[in-house]
Amino acid sequence: MLEKTFKFDKIIRDKSYDDMVKNGAKVSIYKIKNQAHLAECFKKKLLEEIDEVIEADSKDNLVEELADCFEVLRGFASALNISCNDIETVRKQKYQKKGGFEKAIMVESVTVSANYTPLDFYKYFTSYCENKPEKYPQIAKTTTE
Repeated sequence: MLEKTFKFDKIIRDKSYDDMVKNGAKVSIYKIKNQAHLAECFKKKLLEEIDEVIEADSKDNLVEELADCFEVLRGFASALNISCNDIETVRKQKYQKKGGFEKAIMVESVTVSANYTPLDFYKYFTSYCENKPEKYPQIAKTTTE
């Protein structure tokens, strides 16, 4: 008989484990007891689900993968004793302050000037971008007198 063993090393849904066992798979598991480790597992799982959203090739598949993202977020929040109501309250506050994504605005680049931009915003914005150069690379620098 041919057996194949695959490394998983990820958190899975409870019933997925039950299905594996019911179908005769030999599953090596352990219970995550450390909250920091659990948080890292949920972060990895969320990235996995986001990759599946990106790869979705139909509306139905996209809806399924977005639902998976919601479930991972719900489980993640629950594991950290954060209620969905708390998340929704903060979401609404951020929406009121920053808006949503209805306008579908895509920013290609941002130029700020210490001469024309309020100095506090200039310092905040440049510091924010310079601390994440892989995400926000500086593409131009101009010195004016």
